[in-house]
Amino acid sequence: MVPFVLYKPLHPFSITQGFGQNLVPFYRELGLLGHNGLDCIRRTEPVDGANIRSAQNGQVIATGIDGSGGYAVHVRTLEQFLDKQGVPQWWQMIYYHIQPDIKVRPGQIVKIGDILALVDTTGKYTTGPHLHFGLKHVAPIDEYRWETMNYNNGYHGALAPLPYLSDMKAYECKRKYLDPVWNIAKEVQKS
Repeated sequence: MVPFVLYKPLHPFSITQGFGQNLVPFYRELGLLGHNGLDCIRRTEPVDGANIRSAQNGQVIATGIDGSGGYAVHVRTLEQFLDKQGVPQWWQMIYYHIQPDIKVRPGQIVKIGDILALVDTTGKYTTGPHLHFGLKHVAPIDEYRWETMNYNNGYHGALAPLPYLSDMKAYECKRKYLDPVWNIAKEVQKS
């Protein structure tokens, strides 16, 4: 079993609010100790409408309106990966504040770098166009249902994504390692 790695879902990728920070006053309204994800933007224009790419391989388990977070996509890993303590875990990535025109559907299998949605400002608690990128451990209840682990951790089960985040962007990983056309072109250039 290999360690869990996330690839940056935006390009370029900048964090405007980290996990656990309290830069805006409404986290208490949501029952949180602080921010339960990473707020990410592109430092280039336009931010609104930028591609959001899958940060890891997985299955789309939910899309659509998700409470006060607006439109969202939830993706669960297809296998367990090791956390920083070496414990096998199932992982769920959450992408909030996206445009209603979601590019994937529940049940769909996605690969690192696949386009999931576009950046927007949907939801009650948003401060402008950005991606709220969340991470949780999940466990199977049965074949179709999963539960969030450690829900009462003060962040509704969310974990800090930053320790798992690679320097590589998702689209770079897809292009370099997963795109067969790119890999064939590299081999042709070698010969």
